[in-house]
Amino acid sequence: MRIVLLCALLLQALPTFSFDFSQNQLGWPGKRLDGVPCRGKGGGYGPFDYTDPKNQGETLNRVYRAHFTPQVEHLIHGQSGTILADLDYTLRAIPNQHQALYAVIRLSFLGRRDYRGMLSYSHTSPTPPECYLQRAIKYRPKDGQVKVLYGIYLYKRKRFKSAFRMFNAAIKLMPDSSEAYYNRGLTLVRLKRYDLAKDDATRAYDLGFPLDGLRNKLKKLGYWK
Repeated sequence: MRIVLLCALLLQALPTFSFDFSQNQLGWPGKRLDGVPCRGKGGGYGPFDYTDPKNQGETLNRVYRAHFTPQVEHLIHGQSGTILADLDYTLRAIPNQHQALYAVIRLSFLGRRDYRGMLSYSHTSPTPPECYLQRAIKYRPKDGQVKVLYGIYLYKRKRFKSAFRMFNAAIKLMPDSSEAYYNRGLTLVRLKRYDLAKDDATRAYDLGFPLDGLRNKLKKLGYWK
């Protein structure tokens, strides 16, 4: 089963907040999936809100040139260090950078020797994706796309009930997100709540979601004609 992230949805205009965290105030909230408190590096540039138009010029481009190049985004090679080091810098500077969050999720599942430890939770493990995602949610709790990404990650970790709750939270913030409905529908299939999955599929396709994966699954189960 493939969960799809639509790049076209990544730049939705979202509300910003009058209060901005410093790096120290933001810290590393939340816990890893094994219950251990999140931790990671501190300090550095930012943090800056990815969804705030005033940051879209040189403020963010400084990070992109040095750390979040297309090669890093597509997990080909690092720019200033390893891929993970560049993603880490990017997400500390721009906590809710949607493409970088999705890249760190993909990286954790690639099975490459250098990055396998992201999900192993040893005492030497690098910061796992859920910690970057929780940090982004603390930074901008009304950024619904971050919650979609967290839902995708939880789904891939087979935490289907938690994924369902995260997609619910995303839909409350973005009631017209075809991506959120589609992915919640896939999650509902895994939870064997097929009638509700059909409702989400109908909504996703009415909103223009282009892929047939959810519809095909429901057809095989006899819930879609």
